Amino acid sequence: EHVAFIDGDTRPYRSWLRDLVVRLESPTVGAVTGNRWYTPLDSGHGGLTRHFWNAGAVVQVWFNGIPWGGSLALRRDTIRETGIIASWRKALSVDGTVGRCLGRHGKVVHFVPESMMLNDEQVDRNAFQTWLVRQLVAARSTNTGWSVVLCHAGLMALCMAGPPLLALAAMAGGDWSAGAGCLTALAAYWAGCLNSAAMIDDGVRGVAARQGDPPAPALAVPLLRRLCAVVDAHLTHLTALWHASWCRTVQWRGIRYEILAPEDVRMLAYERFSRRLVKPGASII
Repeated sequence: EHVAFIDGDTRPYRSWLRDLVVRLESPTVGAVTGNRWYTPLDSGHGGLTRHFWNAGAVVQVWFNGIPWGGSLALRRDTIRETGIIASWRKALSVDGTVGRCLGRHGKVVHFVPESMMLNDEQVDRNAFQTWLVRQLVAARSTNTGWSVVLCHAGLMALCMAGPPLLALAAMAGGDWSAGAGCLTALAAYWAGCLNSAAMIDDGVRGVAARQGDPPAPALAVPLLRRLCAVVDAHLTHLTALWHASWCRTVQWRGIRYEILAPEDVRMLAYERFSRRLVKPGASII
């Protein structure tokens, strides 16, 4: 009666399947989902940057009602009713396609906080950017919340560039108090980013502890390194978004896709993926 999906690199906890399926009892709920949370163990800059990027991404995914295919469950009759399988044949993103098909039939995606999955894979800076471009290409290919993603990027760029430019203009005109106010606003923005990410991290670690998982070590990273990673997450997102807006082909775990239009993706080459080819502790991107 139910179909559940889980990523091959995800470690489910004991009651994972039950936590998803029990939420499907409501007829208005089309799918239930969790999300991933990156807990880098090596404290390298790439993993730390992805950690902070993901802190913002999980909020957007929840806001747009986009399910995550790494921890997802649907009723079997919902799959038949909404025609998801036919849509998957021309889809790059399994989860984004689910959200779009359910929305057409008036069904909602229910987020399950208990099903947040910790991920401690390592990643360097270049691999993270490549991974991020593919994530954004997948979002563009489904046309699910893409306008929101673009608006969010515009606001992000404004928050980064606006205050320092206004501060320079104010100081050049001799208004030092206005310049100081602009710089204070910029500092408050970055402090808010750091604090909000830390609050979400504490909540997710609490969920993981209730799942029975061994507690993941907290991020023992100096404040300056965290700030650099937060700023880099913003910059990487903007550059990756630019590339994703024009990208027409993408390589994903041995499969090469061509994106012809939203909801129209063609597979060009296929190579079967195997975790046995991945070195232990390496990032699977």
